[in-house]
Amino acid sequence: MTDETVTDEVQNEAPAPGGLTIQDLRVLKMTVEVATQRGGFQANEMATVGNTYNKLAMFLAQIDAQQTEENSEEDTNETAKATAEE
Repeated sequence: MTDETVTDEVQNEAPAPGGLTIQDLRVLKMTVEVATQRGGFQANEMATVGNTYNKLAMFLAQIDAQQTEENSEEDTNETAKATAEE
């Protein structure tokens, strides 16, 4: 998946092929956290799970930052429009 594809999906809130959404990825992240707390992984699996978890966490952080930036821009545009109308 490219950054452009991810951006389009986030903006349009459309699921990826197969129906996978950003919310699904958040659920997967939480699932790994719970499984780790409950000892759901063997020692030899921890590095792979941890590396994958870190990639997922970074990806979701980028999405959150992008959405915050877009929301900030929208708020700025709405404020500018309201001020212009007055």
